[in-house]
Amino acid sequence: MKPLWFVLAWLPVAVALAQPYSDGVHVLDDLTTRWAQGQVSNALVLPVVRTVASGGVAMRAGFLHPTARPARNQFQITLPAVNEGDRLALTAWAGVDDNARRDDPQNPHDGVRMRLIVENRTAAEVDCATAGWRALSADLTPYAGRTITVAFEADAKGNSNYDWAYVAEAQVVRLRERFAQRVGRNLPPEGVLEVRGAAGDQFTLDAPNHPSLTATIPEGGVVWLRYAFAGARGATLTELQPQSSARVYPFLPRLRIEHAAPRRAVLTQGETTEVLVRIRNIGAGTWQNDRIQLTAQSLGDTEVLSRPEVETDLLPPNATAEARFRIRV
Repeated sequence: MKPLWFVLAWLPVAVALAQPYSDGVHVLDDLTTRWAQGQVSNALVLPVVRTVASGGVAMRAGFLHPTARPARNQFQITLPAVNEGDRLALTAWAGVDDNARRDDPQNPHDGVRMRLIVENRTAAEVDCATAGWRALSADLTPYAGRTITVAFEADAKGNSNYDWAYVAEAQVVRLRERFAQRVGRNLPPEGVLEVRGAAGDQFTLDAPNHPSLTATIPEGGVVWLRYAFAGARGATLTELQPQSSARVYPFLPRLRIEHAAPRRAVLTQGETTEVLVRIRNIGAGTWQNDRIQLTAQSLGDTEVLSRPEVETDLLPPNATAEARFRIRV
């Protein structure tokens, strides 16, 4: 009888695939993750983070309900120095919960005004009068190598009725210039999109079986937004004006074997069993239209009877795929 660990020792399995050296995006700070650690003022309730939908699009977001005065959540951020051409940016989405009542005549809802403030100056602001996420972003490159303060502010405007305001997926990112890809209509399913054009111009991101995202170019003439359409093979950029330009900084897949084991724990001489290998995409980008090559190498007298194959050509972030092959001991 041969124990499980001995069989496994004979069957090292390695993943080999070609991919670029690095992501075009490196996340330096996730402000949504540390939303409760910010310096909060004038908020009706304590800051919490939950998955919330605005305009039918669900995102992980921090709550910021204003009172008669604007509610604010402020953070200190230490920024690294960057190579020439690379950029530092803060990307986020602002919106009001779809569950907020907009049809209460006794307590009319007029939306909120959301601001992104960098070093006590308003870097971007959006009006969230209707459902749907609005992109908020700021260029932090001029502050490279410094520790700065950034804040998100929710202004109740005329009243604070049902002002269930959220800031979603707020991140400080380093954008690597040499990985930027100029795009027209077709985009990868996830990435950080940079759009330059005239202030006030709008554009839309779409993917099959997903609600669309609409963004507006702010006064500074450039917006950065992180997007992701889970399970899609690609996204589409529409309504972009001819004088505007767009680039995307892509995310890459990262494949890892998280499980490899035979079906049977103990085998006798000459018996066969199936080996199951599970692969997970631990990266932020979708793996697609490529081939995962698994090599099962036998040591000693174990015989590999079949070749392991992965029967998929699409693996979104955090998704898994399986391969099976048989051995004889």
